[in-house]
Amino acid sequence: MTASSYVVGFMREWRRFIARDQKPGGSRWRNHVTREELDERVRETNDLLRKVLSRVIAEEMQKDVGSRQAPAGLQRLCSSPKPLTSGIINRMYEIANLEPKYTVQSLVRALNLLNVISDDSSQDGMALTELAKIVGMSKGSVFSSLQTLAAFGIVSDHGSGHGRRYRLGLGLIRLGNRAAAQITIAEVARPHLEALSADTGLTSRLAMIQGNWAVAVARVDAPGSIQLNLGLGEREWPHRSALGKALLLGSRNDNIASILEHTGMAGQTSHTIATLQDFLVNIEHSRARGYALDDEEDRDGIMCVAVPVHNQAGDTLAAMGVTGLKAGPEFRDLSSVARALMTRSQALSEELSASQ
Repeated sequence: MTASSYVVGFMREWRRFIARDQKPGGSRWRNHVTREELDERVRETNDLLRKVLSRVIAEEMQKDVGSRQAPAGLQRLCSSPKPLTSGIINRMYEIANLEPKYTVQSLVRALNLLNVISDDSSQDGMALTELAKIVGMSKGSVFSSLQTLAAFGIVSDHGSGHGRRYRLGLGLIRLGNRAAAQITIAEVARPHLEALSADTGLTSRLAMIQGNWAVAVARVDAPGSIQLNLGLGEREWPHRSALGKALLLGSRNDNIASILEHTGMAGQTSHTIATLQDFLVNIEHSRARGYALDDEEDRDGIMCVAVPVHNQAGDTLAAMGVTGLKAGPEFRDLSSVARALMTRSQALSEELSASQ
């Protein structure tokens, strides 16, 4: 067994050992190991693991062992005064098991920086020199990564010169809230989508805005034998999908114009709206009748109807829509489909508002 294989197994067993102790009454460790004894074992483990990591580095410099090469900077990590916390150990294990051809090293380094900053318990943040030493990168590379992350609000900095320090940015709160909201809305919407599909005989979906695009986050297939290939998590063009249009109904026309300037208005069928002026006219009609329509604009023979889902303040949170064959019997009474959709969307909006 190579040293690198040994350390991977060692870290796995160390993680299991700690996890067992943290489960209330979950194992014999809980009954036979005191907190003081555990702390002593962790200190001994850290010392041993540093020696093992040093051995890994020495071996990897002399021989290639395939995809499990020692992560860069372990030598600096071994000499770091910071303790090898369970978070650091777990990340070493995860990095060691990354598939090289699917790994973007610059992204790995940036995410590792975030994890190190998140482990910092001080309120002042961490200095550039300290971060560079822990992650095993040059100060120039660390500074470039931090500046990129700061531009997106993922980290923040304060101070200047050698006194500048870094900590997690408020942008992470926004991303966390968005992620939690998407999961929550999808879960809450599920029974409403099921009822909508049962009422209309059509495939029902829920979409949210991500950047400038509509992205479906939940779907319930139509009860019939005909199933449409409508994937989740895929971006949909805002100008030619009913869900995309519904998400834009509450936006100002200048904001809509800005969005379409970024996405473009690529054609798909002979029915696709091709100009901003025509699209804004379509949006005005949709606002007046209360729902958005994709009439073979994205796929020939397919029709979609969608309406926005609002929060308590009246802001658009998501869009709910139904999709089916235009020539099918379900769309013979379009107004009936639209009413069912509005009813279910209103019920979902009320439920979401009540939970806020």
